[in-house]
Amino acid sequence: MNRSLLFRLLVTIGLPLLVILAGERILLPEIPEDIVERIPGSRADFGIFALGIEPIIAAYILVEVVAFLVPRWRHLRHGNPAGRTKLETAARVLALVIAVVQSYRLAAILGGGRAPSGSLVALLMMTLVGGVCIQFVVAGIITRWGCLNGIVALMCVGALDALLAAIADASSPAYEPRALALDAAALVVALVATWVMLRGAGQAAEPNGASRAGPGTPYRDRDAQQLVVHPYIPLPSSSYLAHTWTISLLMLPATLASLGLPTERITSALQRGTFVHALATLSLNAVLGVALSWILHRPSEMSDLAARLGSERPQELRREARVAWRRALAPSLLYFVVVVFAENSRPAALVSPGILVLPVLLDFVHAVRSHGLGLVPVWEERRASAVPVIRAALGAHGIAVETAGMHVLAFWQAFVPYAPARLLVRPNDADRARAILGHLFLGAEPPSRHPDAEQAASLHPFEVPCSNARRMAILAACAIVAGVVFAWAGRPSARPETEPRARLEVIPVDDAIDPLGNVNDEEHGQISIFTENVGDDRVHFARAPVHESEGVAASEERLHQWLATVSLPQGAHWGVFTITESDRDTGQETIVGIRSYILVGEPILTEDDIVGAEAVAERNGGSYVSMTLSDDAARRFEDATEKWQGRRLAILLDGTIHSAPVVYGAIRGGHVPVTMGAGEAPKVAFAKAKALARRLQPR
Repeated sequence: MNRSLLFRLLVTIGLPLLVILAGERILLPEIPEDIVERIPGSRADFGIFALGIEPIIAAYILVEVVAFLVPRWRHLRHGNPAGRTKLETAARVLALVIAVVQSYRLAAILGGGRAPSGSLVALLMMTLVGGVCIQFVVAGIITRWGCLNGIVALMCVGALDALLAAIADASSPAYEPRALALDAAALVVALVATWVMLRGAGQAAEPNGASRAGPGTPYRDRDAQQLVVHPYIPLPSSSYLAHTWTISLLMLPATLASLGLPTERITSALQRGTFVHALATLSLNAVLGVALSWILHRPSEMSDLAARLGSERPQELRREARVAWRRALAPSLLYFVVVVFAENSRPAALVSPGILVLPVLLDFVHAVRSHGLGLVPVWEERRASAVPVIRAALGAHGIAVETAGMHVLAFWQAFVPYAPARLLVRPNDADRARAILGHLFLGAEPPSRHPDAEQAASLHPFEVPCSNARRMAILAACAIVAGVVFAWAGRPSARPETEPRARLEVIPVDDAIDPLGNVNDEEHGQISIFTENVGDDRVHFARAPVHESEGVAASEERLHQWLATVSLPQGAHWGVFTITESDRDTGQETIVGIRSYILVGEPILTEDDIVGAEAVAERNGGSYVSMTLSDDAARRFEDATEKWQGRRLAILLDGTIHSAPVVYGAIRGGHVPVTMGAGEAPKVAFAKAKALARRLQPR
């Protein structure tokens, strides 16, 4: 490995890692370390890069959408370089505005909710905006000196982090072999389908589907003319955004339910991993996929490129453009069938981050492979369909071309305006290539034809794209495998015959009853009285320490015996809860005490009200079990929480209080979370969540 390539690899990999480490280790000013440790979430949420690179991405996309919608600005999108310079300037200004607005909100929260006029909030805002600017500079350095587009590299770090975290969870000894096999199968089939879709990105086969004369054969005049009339449409033709929009839309009913709208039945029906959810995802994917595909590859968009290349057959172009669009739709929609089945087979699987990482890795491998050729960039293109035509036009003049960033562009298309494909040529061809492109796109004078134009060879052998029939066959096979995995995942896990179903009770905690208020705040046989604030009430509770010599059971029994001497109103009874402390260094939790709660009335929910339970692993390392209630139980629970706001509900598992959260508002949607040990290692917490979810499943 030569020094130049090593330097590029260090820039591409090292700088994003430095950003991650700095974001976790360099906290915002005036943020105490104990607050960071106490509040759930990643340390990066309190770091100098807490806003991430999202303001920059949002600004680029908004500017691109506006330029697309406003007729007077549309020419700026492809008016390289002057038009793009104007849009770049607008995107940078807008990114700064978005960063200021987002930092205002975050700084006000971190500053204790005060108005942003205080010096602390102003300091936090400046630090957060500065963090965004630093990331933008780092992205520019990676783009110039690394192997990838800098913004894409920083984005990929997040997806790669999620993928590695999922792989780490899957490597846990507590992970079920069946679940591991399903996860692996879903990931492999999704990656194979994605690779097939992106194979040969930016390189068009002959219009009739035949391959070129052989490896190393360059594009010729004939290729350029035929590619204009028989346009190349990248796959997936709608871009992957059709699927991401679908997922967002399917989360809308749950959001509306949380706002009080009657969408609980829809939310319950759209439980992830069910056949109904898969069918709804496929239907929305199809609608959005067709719509986005047509918007991105309209015949009018194709005719603009054809006119620049001197085409005089507009009618034939429009007809062939429609044919090409229909041919591209079939594999695109079949690809989303694979993705939907793969993602729904294992809700906490590796599929989503794996799919997002793959195009970036393909571009990275291609960049490393092309290193050493001494190529220079001559053009940036944001239309994936235009790249093979430009390559053909340059090839007709004897100029061999390589592209950088084509896989990411084909995958996202117009929705990554910050990550164009870069066309690279040999240094001695650069001036002539710029002159040809200036003639085609900027109206400059045509250059003279090079005498050795027909002697040029490709820089690399062409990666001949799959024919449409072959691609469809592979995708169909992937869809069948993904469907089998999805169906197998829907089968209930085998349970030991002796494993009983978990007993669940959700019972109100009455903090208005305070029988310990008149008890002196002193130890009573190693039982201490403490006070706490709950809403507007200040209540007392009893606590017994756990000594190593007696164990948890003995301490609990001692507390129960003492509580039996304290009378309660009719309908109320005592409940106890174990108090744990977590070792900051080892993450090990230790039970240090037992405390009391006063439970009143009959259970609002029991295990008989549960129609489904799912273990969910959060990005911050925590885990919880999402319990899905029946329609009747969902309405009953909503009414109960509406009346019990500002007070606590105790969640009992097998007769023991698991948690007692405060109710801050009516809980709608028919889903109840049961959090697992926040201080435990992520693998242990997730393993416990899966075990509990299995035991809560209806028999």
